[in-house]
Amino acid sequence: MNTKITQAKNNFEPKNKCNRKGQKLNHQYLLFDMDGTLLDSMNEWSGLIESFLDLHSYSIPKHIHQGMMHMRVSEVAQYMHENIMPDQTPADITRSIYDLMARHYREDVTIKPGVVEYLTRCRQEGKRMAVVTATARELALPVLERLQLDSYFDLFLSTRDIGISKTEPDIYVQASRELGAQTNSQAAVFEDAPYALETAAKAGFYTILLDDPVYREEQVDYIHLADEYYLTMEELL
Repeated sequence: MNTKITQAKNNFEPKNKCNRKGQKLNHQYLLFDMDGTLLDSMNEWSGLIESFLDLHSYSIPKHIHQGMMHMRVSEVAQYMHENIMPDQTPADITRSIYDLMARHYREDVTIKPGVVEYLTRCRQEGKRMAVVTATARELALPVLERLQLDSYFDLFLSTRDIGISKTEPDIYVQASRELGAQTNSQAAVFEDAPYALETAAKAGFYTILLDDPVYREEQVDYIHLADEYYLTMEELL
């Protein structure tokens, strides 16, 4: 971890009193992002577009690739069809990208440190929990089942289910209401993606930012929006 990140962590001042080791999160309704929060999978996602383009002998500028990190796969496929691969339909591109990531989910992706222990404790405390992810249901559910995480959750919701990305708070609002929360402030959101954390924070959710190498540099500028910030969920135990 570089000096800038370390200083940001050390200087972090939460908006509310931060939970310390052994203390319990007061919120009854917990919303967890999947990739980069529950699963160590962001390296696979960040390299996915490059892997796909390499297969077809294409390359794209770095700034365009970074912008794609905030897009749904369908949006990436549409962009590629219009600007890079007009000979392939968006549906064909989407299917090829999903096939690559599905292989990673089957073979490579693991659970991030402290996740199982923390989810176990939350379940024992009677928390109601949801997975809120930008990953399509047909990709996400098999990996959650393979890693035996699916049984911890009362609800699974993808941005693909509602057709609205995490640049808008709809997925958090819908999931929290389905779990039983009457207001946004009654639910806590766990995220690694800075743009998604910002969305949840501005909508009034309690926010926990978790470190991930893919977003680490960008996270520095968003830490101040988080109510809590941790390197791993092990710090929550």
